[in-house]
Amino acid sequence: PAKDGYSFARNNSSWEWTEVATPGAQNSFVTVESYLGTVRISEVWPNPDADSDEFIELFNYGSDSMNLADWVIADSVKKYRISEDDLFETEIEPGAYFVLYREVSGIALNNSGAEKVRLLNPAGESVATLTFDAKGRQQQSYAWEVDTLYRWTGSVTTGAKNIFVAAADATETAAKAGLPAGTAFVPKVELVDVRRMPLGSAISTEGVISVPPGIFGDNVFYLHGSGIRISVDGVFAAKLGDRITVTGELDSYHNEFQIKILPSAAAVTNSGDAPEAHAIETGEVGEATEGVLVKVAGIVTSSAGETFYVDDGSGVARILILEQTGIQKPTLRKGTEVRVTGIVTQFNDVYRILPRYDSDLTVGEVGGVSDLPRTGADIWFLAAMLWFFVSEFALSKRKVYNHFNN
Repeated sequence: PAKDGYSFARNNSSWEWTEVATPGAQNSFVTVESYLGTVRISEVWPNPDADSDEFIELFNYGSDSMNLADWVIADSVKKYRISEDDLFETEIEPGAYFVLYREVSGIALNNSGAEKVRLLNPAGESVATLTFDAKGRQQQSYAWEVDTLYRWTGSVTTGAKNIFVAAADATETAAKAGLPAGTAFVPKVELVDVRRMPLGSAISTEGVISVPPGIFGDNVFYLHGSGIRISVDGVFAAKLGDRITVTGELDSYHNEFQIKILPSAAAVTNSGDAPEAHAIETGEVGEATEGVLVKVAGIVTSSAGETFYVDDGSGVARILILEQTGIQKPTLRKGTEVRVTGIVTQFNDVYRILPRYDSDLTVGEVGGVSDLPRTGADIWFLAAMLWFFVSEFALSKRKVYNHFNN
């Protein structure tokens, strides 16, 4: 078969493809570039709703970046050569996705009947081929799962990890969760992937309770792991260590991710031990640890009201004791060693750790923080100096007493 942009020419005793066409002149041959074969067709969306655009998604599963300029996407009718003139970026990083919309490519995928999508490198070599029939698959995507297996899914994840959910389950699940009428699909999302979903998404996930209802408020609890805030419109009974499933809408509360649910959309599946907190440095309190149950150890740098600040040398962490927890804030002075366990939360632009119980605070000599930097006047140095002067004074008195007695 002919290769786009190539001529077939005699090279001594053989015939070869060449990118250099020389009509009426001596044939010229160039070395054909070798292209990495680490790109697969990850997902296609052939029959979206009226407000969305069809797309073909590629995924780079290799360890090197690739420039997709001059690669070709084709269906059974049309070919499109990826061009830097049409796209802001044609580079695809390792582990990244590249989405090509119909508006750009002009490729209209069949909504019914057999369809074939091909990916070709600039040398005209076929890298990947995907065949499917989208009849009856409105608003579903055909996505790669593992090895050579592709499946239809009710969760369309543009430019993100593929998620599989049966479309038939969506209507009943959405109604039970009190989601807006017309919600088409409710994907089951791993907790670690929740923050990759757009706000307003209807999702279902599961996790272990790290903060039960009633600690930070009757209508708030947290799930352990990557961590997420759950806001309940009503009363839901659960305890620390319970594993639960929840279905609701991904939302933001003062810039903190949360899932809004109805009590009927949450269920305890089993009970277990209280989850272990993740040990982090005080300087790691931020967006990457939002919603996570953590433990830090450091030196108190300042304290006022129900707030104090702790530093282990990596940066200052803000600690806030909420009134509804009933925790009695201990006396904290600058330089006091302290260990804190709690949830990293965000309120507007401020990140802080919220302890849950009195046992989440340990004050005094704390193992693992003895070499931490002190801030301000070193109280231990002052204590040592005071001990020295007291000792010297006592020794002087003893010398005078012995002198007169002798």
